[in-house]
Amino acid sequence: MAPATTLAEAERKLVIETLIRCRGNRTHAAKMLGVSVRTVRNRIAEYKRIGVCLPIYRDVVWSDWPEGEFSPDEAGMLTAPAGVGG
Repeated sequence: MAPATTLAEAERKLVIETLIRCRGNRTHAAKMLGVSVRTVRNRIAEYKRIGVCLPIYRDVVWSDWPEGEFSPDEAGMLTAPAGVGG
């Protein structure tokens, strides 16, 4: 029998998976999770503090995304962040 998952572990997994799906967009992730952006930001800070590896999306180039993946609009962004894009 596998060890039980704690509530904190389940929440961490859900938050991280949602951030991945939202390409790191905290506003979009917060809407999907039904929480405030501040809550998502606080969870990210907590996970960093305890050493959880989080994906970083600030270096993503929009044109490098595979076809059929999220567009910047779907990820909750109208334009690419400054310095990103092609």
